[in-house]
Amino acid sequence: MNQTYAYPTIFLSLIVALVISSVNAGPLNPPAGPVAPTQKTLNEVEARTPLAGPGPVVISESGSYYLTENITTLTDGIVITASGITLDLNGFSVIGDGVGSTGDNGIQISNALDARPTKIINGSVTGFFGSGIISFVSGIRLVLDEIHILENGSSGLHLEGDLIATRCSSIGNGSTGFVVRGDAILTDCIAVANTVDGFDCRSGALTACSARNNGGDGFHIPGVFELIAGIALRDCIASENIDEGFSSLIPSSFVGCGAHGNGNGGFALGAGQVLENCVAEENTGGWFNVGAGSSMSRCTSRLNLYGVNTSTGATIENCSALSNDQYGFDSNTAAAFRNCVAHSNGDRGFTLGAGSTASGCSSTSNTGNGFTLSSDTRIFNCTADGNTLTGIVGSSDTTIDSCTVTDNQTGIIGGVGGLVIRCSAAANTTNYSLASTRHGTIIIPAGAFTTSNAFANIEY
Repeated sequence: MNQTYAYPTIFLSLIVALVISSVNAGPLNPPAGPVAPTQKTLNEVEARTPLAGPGPVVISESGSYYLTENITTLTDGIVITASGITLDLNGFSVIGDGVGSTGDNGIQISNALDARPTKIINGSVTGFFGSGIISFVSGIRLVLDEIHILENGSSGLHLEGDLIATRCSSIGNGSTGFVVRGDAILTDCIAVANTVDGFDCRSGALTACSARNNGGDGFHIPGVFELIAGIALRDCIASENIDEGFSSLIPSSFVGCGAHGNGNGGFALGAGQVLENCVAEENTGGWFNVGAGSSMSRCTSRLNLYGVNTSTGATIENCSALSNDQYGFDSNTAAAFRNCVAHSNGDRGFTLGAGSTASGCSSTSNTGNGFTLSSDTRIFNCTADGNTLTGIVGSSDTTIDSCTVTDNQTGIIGGVGGLVIRCSAAANTTNYSLASTRHGTIIIPAGAFTTSNAFANIEY
């Protein structure tokens, strides 16, 4: 049998490839003399001007600057009078002597208004009689990254313009930690042990920020008489502040926020607020207090003085009030509760204001009534179990429909001119008290039973 071998052809191809490669590769020996660097220096990429003390250091021309040492001063630390500035503190500090006047500030920005922002990064400002960083220019845009403002006599930061800040802190200052009158976009910032509020911001967005042990509110959103868009807070924490955890006078949103151990309320909010997945816990003086037209969903209030207080037209869904010292839920007029739980509160579970509704709600093991209804309210498919007093207490013209009451002192007390239908009651000391109330026939079944009365109430 004849066989054909390809080895000579393969060997020839390898020789040709090696020859071509050696021709294209060039000489293997480096050129004579030292090898020059091919990378550019920082100054070639971006020209930077070094700065040194003592202060005050004045920056009057646009450009990029960096510190070569700490700046110490008896007056202002750094004064910026130009726009388009990038200032790298380079890990150093701007340090005041702690005495003087409120005009002695760490970094003062008084540049003319234009579109170019001022950027300050990587360092600290401390020990000034006035503010750590301050600007009264209303249209200024300031960017901060890893700036720490410590133990100044007035506000840590006071800015009349816009702020973008990342990984910054304001600690132990003599007034509010962060005061921003323009848009505030803050991420991973903290305000701790400031004499007044932690954050005082009116519009923008705060994400993953925390306020702890401040002398006023953790997060304060002012502006009741001003047309301001409000602010969005996400994953922010307020803990152990002297007053409120979160307070807002203008419509704002709170998502995934928590208020823990504050001296007054957890959330003290005006009209038009939106809250989702928030928690108020162990606040000494308060609770969730939300204004007219606000909405809450998937929020929890536990171990506070009160649970949840709502004003006119609020909507509360899938929320819980647990083990609060006094009531669970207390509403003003025309509120709507859906699928909410009040458990083991020190007074009543739900108090519904005139014209309010509750559906799919549960009130269990509360010291007072399960549900206390004002005039013209309607509850549907609700449960009251194990409450110390009455499961459901009606009022004039209330409707109680398809509810279950068990193990209360009294099951259901109807209101004058009200309606009780399709309910069931068991193991209450008195199941029904309906003398002045229109109601479906009360049926006491024995074993299996049927009824053609679609509005009958059951007692067993």
